[in-house]
Amino acid sequence: MGYASTRSLALIGLSAHVIDIQAHAVPGDAELYLVGLPETSVGPARARIWAAILNSGTSWPGGSR
Repeated sequence: MGYASTRSLALIGLSAHVIDIQAHAVPGDAELYLVGLPETSVGPARARIWAAILNSGTSWPGGSR
């Protein structure tokens, strides 16, 4: 369906490091995979992404979560 790429910043202490973010959507049941995460503190990102999609007025692909 689609591919998107953007850049953001990751803070490590007081230093900001540029990171690349990529997303790829394919037909079928909606699934969310987070790869390349260096810390377990980023684990709740799935729930934050899901909430951001719903709060933006967009529905989760394929219905509910």
